[in-house]
Amino acid sequence: MSKIPSYGDAQYWQQRYEADAEPYDWYLRWEQLCDLMGPLLPSSAHVLILGSGTSTLSETLYAEGFANITNVDRCEAAITKMREKHIAEREAAAANMAAASAKKGGKQSPEPPEPVEARPPMNFLVAEAQALPSEWDGQFDAVIDKALLDSVACGRNMATEVAAVLRSVSRVLKPASGIYVCVSWASPALRCCSLLGRAEQSAVQHSCVLGEKKLLESDMYGWTIEHQILPRPLSGIAADPKAKEKGELAPSAAFSAEEHVYHVYICSKTT
Repeated sequence: MSKIPSYGDAQYWQQRYEADAEPYDWYLRWEQLCDLMGPLLPSSAHVLILGSGTSTLSETLYAEGFANITNVDRCEAAITKMREKHIAEREAAAANMAAASAKKGGKQSPEPPEPVEARPPMNFLVAEAQALPSEWDGQFDAVIDKALLDSVACGRNMATEVAAVLRSVSRVLKPASGIYVCVSWASPALRCCSLLGRAEQSAVQHSCVLGEKKLLESDMYGWTIEHQILPRPLSGIAADPKAKEKGELAPSAAFSAEEHVYHVYICSKTT
């Protein structure tokens, strides 16, 4: 009997996306993140979506006017599907624009229609988060990670691999201004030491709690860390967010709003 791959195993993701390429967002959608993250991201920002999978995050940002978006995932099946989907959507939008122009009485040009956007298409690349391309050094205003670091933390050699991801992220962020936004299930007691670049030993993990001023800055990664929490949706995150009366669940007597949250770590480069 074959062993079921873990979230930290590349084989798991390859099999998952080959079998099911439907859009899926881990943890939270942009609608639930925008109030917190929107003020951090001007539309001109160069944004890297780390572990993009089949998330709708980048296409939502693109639709809202973000001009420079790069999607990275280790799984070729996911990157191929999302690239094809993006190209098809741009072509359909361009065709609709041409049709609308013709309907208004404009003459059809023998030249191919101009792209629907002056913006370039999004970029899609198969790459390991632990080893992002060296030509990207210092290029990104923001790196967004929804569950990527969590999945790496589920794999073998967790401490080594997590540190490799964070070094890679720190390297590609713009010095003194870039931000890394990590959306995680893990509380500061479990995740803070990693973000600070400290030894991941259980004896010291629980002393690495945000709020202690002396621990808020990482010399290793050259960033400061801010911690926020957002409520976990009780309804499925794939549901229509406008359908308030469909698919919602009522909390039980044992429900704890304080515990039913996701943790958002905003790491701002200082060097």
